[in-house]
Amino acid sequence: MAGKGNDRGRSQGAATTALLIRFDRWYTKHVAAVADHDHLAAEESRALLGELFQLSSGALRTPTESVLGAVLDAVEADPELSPMTPHLVDTLEHYLDFAVETGMWAPAESEIDASYELLADAVDEGSGLLLDLIDALELVPDVPAASARQALEALAPVVRSEADLLARVQAALADLDPAGPIGALVIERVLGVLCVAVSPELLPGLATAQILELLDEDAGASVPELALASPLTDTVLAGLVQDGILSSDAAGRLVAPGGLRPALADVLLELADEFGLSEGNPHPEGTVLEVTASLVGSEPAVWRRLEIDADADLGELHLALQLTLDWANTEEHRFTTDLEEGSSGSPADSAGGSDDGFEEDDVEIGELLVEDGDALGYDYDGARVIVTLERVTEPQAVAAPVKLPRCVGASAEIGAEEADRLLAPLRVR
Repeated sequence: MAGKGNDRGRSQGAATTALLIRFDRWYTKHVAAVADHDHLAAEESRALLGELFQLSSGALRTPTESVLGAVLDAVEADPELSPMTPHLVDTLEHYLDFAVETGMWAPAESEIDASYELLADAVDEGSGLLLDLIDALELVPDVPAASARQALEALAPVVRSEADLLARVQAALADLDPAGPIGALVIERVLGVLCVAVSPELLPGLATAQILELLDEDAGASVPELALASPLTDTVLAGLVQDGILSSDAAGRLVAPGGLRPALADVLLELADEFGLSEGNPHPEGTVLEVTASLVGSEPAVWRRLEIDADADLGELHLALQLTLDWANTEEHRFTTDLEEGSSGSPADSAGGSDDGFEEDDVEIGELLVEDGDALGYDYDGARVIVTLERVTEPQAVAAPVKLPRCVGASAEIGAEEADRLLAPLRVR
């Protein structure tokens, strides 16, 4: 039986290799015939298609809507492949053209249309390359402290700490206006190149010029914008090379010294937050959120007005609601972003759950409450509370640091002072 399985595997592998060779020939002719479209090199497109075939365990031989959807889901879940989504989708589109034109796949017209539509939707949604690169920085491995210190001290001039490294990169970007279209584009281009320099396996085999092309395509940058942004990008990157933060390898790719990569990854994550480019909490550290928590259906109205750190997690908000409403915290609860659902919905299977698929101890309040009017539902023991963001106070506008959370307003049955006293146990940190 084992021998037959091996023979079958070899046969399937040979069939896939033959198909890739046929695709390579078709693609080469296609590139020569279609001059008004920027194409990947034939060897690169074939290599990417090989990756996708391996990812699908060969199912891609019949590129149905369900097969393509499963492949794209697998790409999104892979931290090394997800940043390459634009090129992978482009490869799948060309592969679908090849499969249909050559008759290798000949289903009903409706099935072909469904596959093309899925890929078109993937192109529309695939506008998060920089965010994917930034998100992948969380996976950069640490290095020994001695290696990190040596890498910092090798910079010119010498850098003694991660804070100094952050200041150095901030200085390189200081002349750019992040609120202007050209300044924002340059910042995004530089951060994208730095992400790959820190984690080269994200976009393997691509030179820095190709990485910039991917970022520009993803950002939808126009030719006039690139004409202005390109020399500014070159100037910033050249300065980082001069400082020793970046260097060029034999393939024309900018890379960061190995010992510097974890510290530089942390710097880039902080800069992403500063420029509002991270997918997480967009509020600067120290931001205070003023929220109103209103008990649905109460008569007379029961409500609390709370001030809470934007970077506090939902677990802390849960405790603040329990304490300030003087509840016993003995039943299950959940947070939800579905405000249309009635309060009678059953809570998550365990305390601390959510029907939105997040773990509340891992989600900061500022990730979900960003702009005035944003709201969350909170269900507990058959009751529903709507938590609405009323005001955002930036760090520079906070007169003096105070321990949070606080209750600054409450309905008449308790009053703000008494409700605030109940929050005292949460202000020990």
